[in-house]
Amino acid sequence: MIRKILLLTTIMLGWINLPAQAFLLSDDQNLWPVMSQQFSLPVDTDKIDVRKQLDWDLRNPKYIHRLTQNARPYLFTIFQETQKLHLPAELALLPMIESEYVPYGSSNRGAVGLWQLMPSTAADYGVKMNSLYDGRRSTAVSTRVALHFLSYLYEQFDHNWLLALAAYNAGPGTVTAAIHYNQKRGRPTDFWALPLPKETQVYIPKLLALAAIIQHPNTYGIHLSPVPNKAVTGTVTIVKQMKLETIANLAQTSVHTVQKLNPAFRGKMTPAHQVVTLVLPAHNQPVFVQHMQAQKETDKMVTTQNLDHYTVQHGDSVGGIASKFKTTIETIEKINQLHDGIIHLNQALLVPKLIAAAVDGKSAQPVPVPTQNKQAPTPPPTVTSKNTVNTAQTTVQPTVYRVKHGDNLGIIAHRLHVTRRQLEHWNHLRARSTLRVGEKLKIESKTVTALPTTKAKTAVVAKNNQPVKNKTKTNITSHKNKSSESENEHIYIVRQGDNLHRLAERFDTTTYHIIQHNHLKHAVLRVGEHLLLPNA
Repeated sequence: MIRKILLLTTIMLGWINLPAQAFLLSDDQNLWPVMSQQFSLPVDTDKIDVRKQLDWDLRNPKYIHRLTQNARPYLFTIFQETQKLHLPAELALLPMIESEYVPYGSSNRGAVGLWQLMPSTAADYGVKMNSLYDGRRSTAVSTRVALHFLSYLYEQFDHNWLLALAAYNAGPGTVTAAIHYNQKRGRPTDFWALPLPKETQVYIPKLLALAAIIQHPNTYGIHLSPVPNKAVTGTVTIVKQMKLETIANLAQTSVHTVQKLNPAFRGKMTPAHQVVTLVLPAHNQPVFVQHMQAQKETDKMVTTQNLDHYTVQHGDSVGGIASKFKTTIETIEKINQLHDGIIHLNQALLVPKLIAAAVDGKSAQPVPVPTQNKQAPTPPPTVTSKNTVNTAQTTVQPTVYRVKHGDNLGIIAHRLHVTRRQLEHWNHLRARSTLRVGEKLKIESKTVTALPTTKAKTAVVAKNNQPVKNKTKTNITSHKNKSSESENEHIYIVRQGDNLHRLAERFDTTTYHIIQHNHLKHAVLRVGEHLLLPNA
């Protein structure tokens, strides 16, 4: 009789597919109460639309159960990302609304993945999309892009999260148009008053209703299937194309599991000639590593068991961090799913220790974590010269340029009236190389000349923030063949109200170009920040 009662209770609550240990999680081990303590969005359950959605959810507990079960492999990782970026924890629930936490989900408009990223948004952030790989389906890649895009929308809509979320669903142009419509008629411009599409009007209440249930499950009589407050997956970076079936066999798991955790792979194999990061169940990851080493399937691999955590400090670059930890830029970028070397202050990075899995299969010695010292802001950039003569007829011999805070190749090239390609050629740099503060760059002396008692040419920003050329001449000028890059660009100083989208429209470029060209660390601009932009 007792067995029948327990079985009936289990069926009613939908627990059949859960492992036994799930019932034994304490509040600090269960992610739901931990996450809900970080909720910060205003939830007004007296709003009619929120109440309607809340009532519907409570009448459909199977729907809530499906969402919480689907979120299980991804929720901890995404919640951690929201906390690293100091964002509302409710954003980790957004994939429940977007895709029901199904990474293969797609819309008739072309949106794909957990976060339902549109191709244009993904392209703006440099996400790879081809016949073998779609980064929009990668949990790590899509989460980073979605959260940065939401941060950008939050800035654009005056730090109003409900408007930012509405813009994520309907598009910033739609929300802006609705705001202008109400302004012209003297109506309120908060989310609840705007004439938005029906889908968007329901979108926000859906999120707020879910947040209310997850924050107060006992109040609403809902049992949430426990989710461990720890990573349930691990990663392994491989440098060789492999069949997903082979990966599953080596990890002693199913092909279905490999596909579910690695939805970015569009075929039955990992992409060729590309370093890829595999996601595996936490208990299968060490098994895979052990079998890979034993079978010598790869020369090198990086595992989460051999990673240190490093917090980005003021003045850090990917190249500098790679140098500190005796690894490569490519390795740092791959492990952390970085795009174009973009990092931001206080970002948590994983720093690898390579395991050699070649002939001897021995592991490399751990690399000690260096002391993290914050660097103070440095003065404006200067060119150091071995021989400087104070006459107009004498050629300056600047042989070294010392990189200052805020520099990138585009800014330096513009100031020295040379091209990026020249800087890359002289210093053996790649097109996307990231500079370190204090790094010395070689400047060919034949490309510059000096004029006495004159100041460096710069862009002076008037009240309207339009670039105005200074009347004074420069003490470092190029020959007649000035680069078209330098002539067609200017240094722009960010002012209050600026954002990437508005600047891209104003200067007839793209947000991705601005991010890439200026090696921005994130999509949120700071007042006073210097950007290299095309002439309007």
